[in-house]
Formats: sequence, C-alpha cells, structure tokens
Amino acid sequence: MPAPTVVGSGSVSRDRALGFPWGTLELGGAPVAHLGRFSMLNTFFGRGQRVRLPSGDAWRVKAVSWHRFVCPVVVDRSGVGLATSAPAHESYAMNAPRLGLEMHPAEGRAGRPRRWVLVHHDEEIGRLRRHPFEVELSEPLPLPVVLLGFSLATFGVLGEKDLVTKAASWG
Repeated sequence: MPAPTVVGSGSVSRDRALGFPWGTLELGGAPVAHLGRFSMLNTFFGRGQRVRLPSGDAWRVKAVSWHRFVCPVVVDRSGVGLATSAPAHESYAMNAPRLGLEMHPAEGRAGRPRRWVLVHHDEEIGRLRRHPFEVELSEPLPLPVVLLGFSLATFGVLGEKDLVTKAASWG
C-alpha cells in the first residue's frame, strides 16, 4: 500500500511526557500520525522512533549505515524503506518512491538550524521547523518524507561533520 500524501500546514502537538504516543502530527486539523519521542539513541542505535497512522499502520524512523555515515530512514512494519536520506555539504538528500528532494537550512545560526527548506527540482515546495515541530507544504508530499525531514532537522546524519572537515582541508 503506498504511503499517504500530505499537503498544507501542520504541527506536532505533544500528548504526554512518557509513553506512546509522545505527540501527534496534525495537518489541517486532522491527525495524520502518532509519534514516539524524538530520541537520537533510539533512532540511531535502538529500535527506532515509533509512528502509528490513524489507519493502524505502524512505521519506524530508524537508521541504516551508508558508506561511513549512519542515515535516518522511514520503514514500514515489514522493514521496507518508505523514505531514505543521505548527507551533502550543509544539506540532505531525501528519496521516496518516484521522488527525490533536497533539504537545506533556511537560516544561519550557531548550532543546528531550526528552519529548513524542502526543494524539488530547484523549486521550494515546503518548509520544516523544529522546536516547535511545524511543517508547511505547498505541494503534496508522501508522509514518510515529512517524518524523515523532522528527524534530519533534529539529529542530522551521523558522520556528516566529516564532510565539513574534508571540504575545508587540502587532503
């Protein structure tokens, strides 16, 4: 079954401090996903962040190794990848079936950016924000891409700092 697509503005409202669901992603006032707590340890080293759709489908935001990086992915109950990521210099690539996107910082600040732009064929089609988690989409996108975007905005890719040192050095 293909992943649902979403469009418009939405945000993650926090449901509880502990347990599942930690929060609910709503778009247009309707819940589209119940989320487990955002946790770097769980995403990169544990079983993954839990995601449950209103239809009852269950997904996970986990990580897989790719060359020397550890990249977040969204997988369904049987482990099939619904959206994958890869690092680039100060940005990310995201892939879903029949779709490729880039995610760039929308602000310059010390530390990790809070605002991000989603780009498809050099055209901005959406914006993400972390703390608070918000999304604004002008084009329909698969829900796994939005969830992957939140994970990338929050944690990034393990090993991506090496890209900066290699790009800035002579070697």
